[in-house]
Amino acid sequence: MPESVTPVTPITAFSQRDPRWAGERLGAGPLSLGQAGCLVTAMASVLADVAGVSTGPGRLNGWLRDNGGFASGDLFVFRAVEGLGLRMVDWTACPDAPAPVEAIADGLAAGFGVVAKVDFWPGERIQQHWVRVLAASQSMEPERWQIMDPWQAPGHEVQSLSKYAAPGWDAARALFAVAIYAPMPGRRFEVRGLADTELAQDELCWRTGVR
Repeated sequence: MPESVTPVTPITAFSQRDPRWAGERLGAGPLSLGQAGCLVTAMASVLADVAGVSTGPGRLNGWLRDNGGFASGDLFVFRAVEGLGLRMVDWTACPDAPAPVEAIADGLAAGFGVVAKVDFWPGERIQQHWVRVLAASQSMEPERWQIMDPWQAPGHEVQSLSKYAAPGWDAARALFAVAIYAPMPGRRFEVRGLADTELAQDELCWRTGVR
C-alpha cells in the first residue's frame, strides 16, 4: 500500500443539506435529500470527478428515480449508475472484519471512486452514513484518511475519517462497507463479492438535527 494517496483534484464536493436540493424527496420515499441523501450525494461527487458527468445530488436523485435507481422507493441501487458511465468493480461488506484498505488505496491510485459506510455515532449502535473516500494513508490513522462528508454544511464537506472513528479505531475498523467504481470506457471489470441478486442499500440513513 502506498504511504499516501493524493485525492483527485479538484474535488467536486456536495452537501446533502445544500438548500438547492435539501428539501427534495429522496426517490419516492417520505424523507428528503437533506435528511437521508448521503449516499446519493456521495455518488454525485464520484460521478462528477470519475465519470465526468455534469450532475449534482438533485439532478442525480431525479435520474435515479426515473431509471430504476431506487429499491423500495428510496434505497440506492449500487449498479444503477452504470447507465451514467460508472461500473462497480468491487464491493465489500465488513461490519465485523477489517475494511479492504489495500483495495481502497489501489482504487484511489487508479483514479477510481470509493464510497464507504461509516457509523454516524461511532461506538454506539451503528447508524449508517455514507461518505466518499478521497485519500488513504498507510499509517491507518483515521486522521490521515480524507473523506467528503455529505452531512457537513456547504463549503465544509472535506474532513478526516477521524470524525467517524471511535477512540482506538484505525481506518480499517471505521469503515463498514466499501464500493469502488471505475469509469466504464476501455477495460471491462467483473464485480467481486456480490450475490446474484441486485445489490441495494440495506437501510436508509436519515438525520433530524445538526451534528
